[in-house]
Amino acid sequence: VLSVTQSPSPAASRESLSSVGSLRDLNGALHQLEPLLHSAVSRADASAHDPTDALRGLIVTPDEMERHLSQPGLAGLWSGTEDHFDVLPAFSLEDPSSPLAHIVNALHLPLIDQYILLIALAPELDRRYERIYAYLQDDVSLRRPTVNLAMNILGRTPEERLGVWSRLMPESPLRWHGLIDLVADSARPNSASLLHALRVDGRTLAFLLGSDFPDERLRRIVTPVHDVQSPPDLPLEAIQQAFSESPLIFFRGLPELGQLEVASSLCQSNDLNLLRVDSSALSAVEMSPDAVARITIREGILHGAALLIDHWDVLLELERRPLLTALWERIARYPLPVFICGERDWEPPEPLDGRRMLRLAL
Repeated sequence: VLSVTQSPSPAASRESLSSVGSLRDLNGALHQLEPLLHSAVSRADASAHDPTDALRGLIVTPDEMERHLSQPGLAGLWSGTEDHFDVLPAFSLEDPSSPLAHIVNALHLPLIDQYILLIALAPELDRRYERIYAYLQDDVSLRRPTVNLAMNILGRTPEERLGVWSRLMPESPLRWHGLIDLVADSARPNSASLLHALRVDGRTLAFLLGSDFPDERLRRIVTPVHDVQSPPDLPLEAIQQAFSESPLIFFRGLPELGQLEVASSLCQSNDLNLLRVDSSALSAVEMSPDAVARITIREGILHGAALLIDHWDVLLELERRPLLTALWERIARYPLPVFICGERDWEPPEPLDGRRMLRLAL
C-alpha cells in the first residue's frame, strides 16, 4: 500500500510560522503581567480574603458587615493595601513586528490599555489564569476578569481605579475598535456593570495568534487586493503627492474603468496593503450597522491597509443610510487612505476636520 503525505501549502506554512512567533511574543508579554498578579494575590491575602470559606457570598455575617462599613468609600477589592506599586511597569515586546506590537502601535495604545488587553487575553491562552482570577475575585464562578478586577489590579487609589474604568468606555480604543467586549453575566442578570467580564473578540484573538484571514463574518466581503492589471493612464500627481497625508479619495465612474487598478497602483508605489470592501454584500450582513462598521474598519487596521469601498451608491439608498452613517463615522477617523467608489456624485454628510478629500472622475 502506497501512502502519500501532502506537504502543507506555502500559505499554511507561513501561517504556522507566524503563529509560532506570535505565541512566543504573547508569552513574553504575559510573563510581564505576572508581577502585578503576584501583587494582587498578596493584597487579597492581606485583606481578610478567605477563598476556602464555602459559605462566603451565601451568608453575610455581622463581622463581615462591620468590616465593610468601617472601610472608606470606593475602597476597592482589597482595602488598606494601596501601596503595592509606584507606577505600572513598562513592558517591551521581543518582536516589534509581531501582531501585538502592530495593534499597540497602530492604535497608539497607552500602557494602561496594553495591560487591560493582556488581562483580558490571559485566560484565552492559559486556563491557569481562570483559577487566578477566581481566587482574586473570591468567587469560583468568576473565572474571567471583570471590570472591577481590572480596576483593582491596575489601580492603587480610587482615582486610578476610575481611570481604568474610563478606558473601558464605548469610545475608548479597546472597545471602539472591537478588541474587547464587556459581557454581562447571564447568571446575574441584575448585577452591576463592574461585574461585566472582559472578553477578547474572536477575530482579535485570531490575529494575535498570527492569522491573516479576515473576520469570518466578512468572508468574501472584505478581501486583500493582489495582482491586478496595470492602471489606465490618468493624471494622478495630486493624489500621489497627498498620499502621505492619508486622504479620502472619491472615484466617480464605472468600476470597469480602472478604479481598483488605480487604487492598487497608488498603494503599491507607497508600499501599502489594500483591502477591498464590497458595500453591496456588506449591507446584507445580519448585524447592527454599528457592529458591521466596527468589524469592517477594524479589519483594515489589523492588516495595516488602505481601504477601497466599492458600490458606494448602494449605501445611499434610504434603507441603507444607518450603515452609511456608521461607516462614515469610522472612515472619517481612519488613519490610512480610503478610496470610495461610486457612479454618481456624493458629498460627505459633515465636515472632515481638516482631512483632505480628493476626487477623480474615471
